[in-house]
Order: sequence, then structure tokens, then C-alpha cells
Amino acid sequence: MAPCELAEGLGRKVFDRASDGGVDLAPLRRSFTQRCIPDATGGRAWALVPERVRLEGRGWWARYALMRLGHDNARFSSWPAAPAEDEAAASATPFNLWNQPGDSEVEVESMTAFDYDRDGSPELALTLRTSNHEGPTFQHAHVWTFTEGGVFLYERTLGARLHGVRDVDGDGRPDLLTHGPYDEPSVLCGSEFPSQVTGPELALHSLPDGSFSATDPAARAFALAACPARPARLLARTAEGAVDNDGTARNVACARLWGAPEAEVEAAVRRECPTPDAEAPCTGCEDVELLLRWAHVAPPLTLSATP
Repeated sequence: MAPCELAEGLGRKVFDRASDGGVDLAPLRRSFTQRCIPDATGGRAWALVPERVRLEGRGWWARYALMRLGHDNARFSSWPAAPAEDEAAASATPFNLWNQPGDSEVEVESMTAFDYDRDGSPELALTLRTSNHEGPTFQHAHVWTFTEGGVFLYERTLGARLHGVRDVDGDGRPDLLTHGPYDEPSVLCGSEFPSQVTGPELALHSLPDGSFSATDPAARAFALAACPARPARLLARTAEGAVDNDGTARNVACARLWGAPEAEVEAAVRRECPTPDAEAPCTGCEDVELLLRWAHVAPPLTLSATP
């Protein structure tokens, strides 16, 4: 049996056990069990396989695991391991992959397999999209490897806050996308719920030795496309003249990437950001404290007009 056929069979059993005859689970089952990438040899595969499905009226709740599979029903390893019958613990497992009706869900955006360290077994870059009712929606990515009989986070990406995968320079190696330190939630004016504020998109360029660089020529060219010049002003406005809070935050990050000193950026934030009017509290810079924090964050690289 091919590994992806094994994954589909495992998923079908889980959904069959959950079916009560009143809900058509076929589309849902296909959406889960088709997430399988075989190796070039076809002998092994990365797969996302549901471990538990529960119906809730006309809705559903599901949890699934990342597995490394082989021929002849060989399940080499999976992560996260299925916990006991404590479903609350399952939903609280870090990086767990789950979906449920109601206020929040985690969805799979993409799966990309590539042998970064050239050991003959490809790593898997998995991108997830997390959304919360009236809260932030954001993507986060992790790179997994199969080594020493288990599935683990790829050591050379530990500590990096990732949100996507893309070959930024066309060399055939999938690179990793990040906002670096410029990525955090903020409760903006008129809302009780946080939204995600991000700076310019940056790249961790994949290198032939299995590592990633945030400062080599490819990563630098990608950052220059996001921040082509040091901003003349930090404050950004929309076409209607309102304060563009996201644009202002990006300008603060770009100024630091272009080498603007911390004190200078802090002074510009305090000088340029208007204080909200008491009668119109949503007219000024809504999160000055975030801008001031970013003014003092060490940038992951420094840009210049010359290579």
C-alpha cells in the first residue's frame, strides 16, 4: 500500500466512526485525507491525518496529526501524539492542528516538502492560518523534519517566527517568510479585540548547507523590495486623509532597517503621531506604545543604497 493510500485509509476510519448518518462528511473527509506529499521515491510520505472527529449538531470538531508514513502500514512517527480522552488538553497542545465550529479555527494553508539538509529525507514546511472571531487572523509556519525515529521541529529554524514559504530568488529552494520582530497584536480604536500589526515582509534565504540567512544578498534584495528607501516621514495617511496605522508601523520598521537610530525614530514617532482628539478618539495614531517599542527593536539586517 502506498503511503498516501495508507493516510487516506486511516482518515476514512476516523470519519466513519464519527458519522451518525445525518451529516455528509465526504467533503470534509476529502479535505483532510488529501493532504499528503509522497517522497520522490514514493516509499515514504508526509501526511496530515485526522485523529479524532466529533459532530456538534450540524457542525464538527476535528483534530489531526502530522505523520511520517511508509509502505505496508508503516507509521514511522506522528506529531502531536494523541493525548488521552481529555479533549481540552488536545486543543491546548502547542502547534496542534484542529478545527471546530464557533469562534476560532486553525486551517492548513500549504504543505511544502524539500530536503533542506540533503540527508535524503525531505523536511516539511507547514503553513497554518489561525482566525478568531472578532480577533486577529494570521498565518504561522513551522518546518518539520524526520530524524532519529521521530518528527521534530527543524533545528535550523528554531526561534524564527515564520508565516509562509516562497522561493524568493528562483533558485529552486523554498525560502521562509517572516516579519522578524515587527509582528504583534494590537487593540485598535473602536474595537475590544486585537488585530495583528506587521512590518515589512522579510525572507530567510535557504542555503545549500540546510541553514537560512536573513542577511545574504537574496534576503537583502527581498527586504529592499519591501523597504526601497528610508521613509522621509513615519506618519502615513490613507487617501481620505486618515491616519494609516499599519502604514505608519511599517514605516517605523523600515526606518530602523535603514539604520535610523533608536532615539531618532522615537523622537519622530512622538513628534509626528497626532494625539487623538477627545471628541474623535480614533483620529490619531492608535498604538503609539507599539511604535515606540518597534523604534527600539534591533533590526535583523541593515539596508543601504549600495550592495
